Amino acid sequence: MKRKKKNNEQKVVKTILLMRHSKSDWEENVSDFDRPLAIRGKGDAPLMGKFLLKTKRVPSIIISSTAKRAKETAELLAKSCRYKSGIRYSEALYENSPVEIIKLLQELDDKIETAMVIGHNPAIEEAAKKLCFRELKTMENGIEFPTSALVCIGAEIESWSELYPGNCTIYWFIVPRLIKGLF
Repeated sequence: MKRKKKNNEQKVVKTILLMRHSKSDWEENVSDFDRPLAIRGKGDAPLMGKFLLKTKRVPSIIISSTAKRAKETAELLAKSCRYKSGIRYSEALYENSPVEIIKLLQELDDKIETAMVIGHNPAIEEAAKKLCFRELKTMENGIEFPTSALVCIGAEIESWSELYPGNCTIYWFIVPRLIKGLF
């Protein structure tokens, strides 16, 4: 995506989509890593994919945690937004930190324009905060991510390696209950 600046100079904008996995089930005798999606999660993940398709924000790459609930979220979302490539799974996205998410983005191929990361809280929520705010002195600088929450962030950078905390802008933030019934 490119955006015009005042002097008619074109500036490259990389787009980041950060999503918390959809609502999971709490089955007995199932480890946290192996928890599947709940019925609500199985409906919310494709809804978010339809939103991406309708708003023309289908990612160039989807990177998901390897936990079962995140993988299921990624697969349902990818199908509903007509994502054409394979989903990349990263063990580093399970029980990670926001710094690791940013590092993963910094290492992307510069041909990628829109990257989506599907992971877990608190890391997804904290990554969004770190990317958009240089200092987090209070929780006023934050966003709370319920399950299936999705934030679209833009960074005016030529290369993913130029991505650093504080140099991004939040374009929009959406949760399933705001778009239920629209698609």
